[in-house]
Amino acid sequence: MKKTWKKAVCLLIIGVLTAQGPLMSVKADVVDGDNSIGGFTELLDKYYSSIKSEEEADTTELFATSYEAPENLAIANVNSSLNIRKKPSSSSQKVGILAKEGACIVESIDENGWAKIKSGEVEGYAFAEYLIMGDEAVAKAMESAVLYATVNSKVSALNVRTSPSTDADIITKVKAGERLVVTKEVVVNKEDDTSQIWVEVRIDDDENADAVAYVSADYVTVSYELNWASKYTPYGPDVSELRVNICDYAKKWIGTKYVWGGNSLTKGIDCSGFVQQVYKHFGYTTPRVSRDMAKKYKKISVDELKPGDLIFYGRVKDNYINHVGIYIGNGQVIHSSTNYKGIAISSMYFYSILKCGRIIND
Repeated sequence: MKKTWKKAVCLLIIGVLTAQGPLMSVKADVVDGDNSIGGFTELLDKYYSSIKSEEEADTTELFATSYEAPENLAIANVNSSLNIRKKPSSSSQKVGILAKEGACIVESIDENGWAKIKSGEVEGYAFAEYLIMGDEAVAKAMESAVLYATVNSKVSALNVRTSPSTDADIITKVKAGERLVVTKEVVVNKEDDTSQIWVEVRIDDDENADAVAYVSADYVTVSYELNWASKYTPYGPDVSELRVNICDYAKKWIGTKYVWGGNSLTKGIDCSGFVQQVYKHFGYTTPRVSRDMAKKYKKISVDELKPGDLIFYGRVKDNYINHVGIYIGNGQVIHSSTNYKGIAISSMYFYSILKCGRIIND
């Protein structure tokens, strides 16, 4: 095996320290930086220059730090996804799924080419032939890392709002540990009495490819992150063969990129397109839009969910559905999501659930 490496990857991590005073004098409804450092620094310079005495100056800082790639980093070099197995054998039990360009740490490689790896909470074996390692892996990590806002662990549910204000409508709620793709790191709204700093994030919406929303910077950690493996868990003895096959087929496409309006399981697809194509493979015809799916299929409770059922998400205020995923058991959903940069497994509670539906009547 090649010797280990350690390189600092110059990825920007945005953080906001506490503001001791208001930013009410900014001459715009919403002011955001064009980039993570210069834009907000320029804003602060203008703000401070308008203050007459040093005593009135506030201390709001924006800082950057480096991201250090861990030793023995490897990146999955596959067209769809890579299975992680309990033992170094293709017939061994699957314990995890690593998406295309997902990251892992290689602990060793045996004489037969099986790499012992760790990826997030998953430990197991994958064939080394499908892993990029060394300097190439570090370079690939720089390309594939995504800027996320991760909800802090002490937050039970974070409000995601239509605009950067505590008076704005709540679109959905996001639980601790969930993450949202950041589109603008710093947004200040002069009309907000709390003088909070907000983060603009991407939200899933099958009717609007550019849908964004806002979360308070006080309750998230903003950083560049790589995608790690998802656990593969058995479905249980009471789950029908059809349901198992549907869920396994859906997992086959983990890592396919999100494309709004897309219908290809290989080139790109959106949330409702993904559900439609998965069920089409098994002979079911479904509507193309998530809201129409929700209208068509039998409503069930969260407690009644079985692997292969559908979970619908959307705006809390008016109960408007605009996202859908396939429940795969153990509190997880598989869906094509802008937040996860494509088809991925996540907690079923990554957004507020509006409805659960059943296609398969067994």
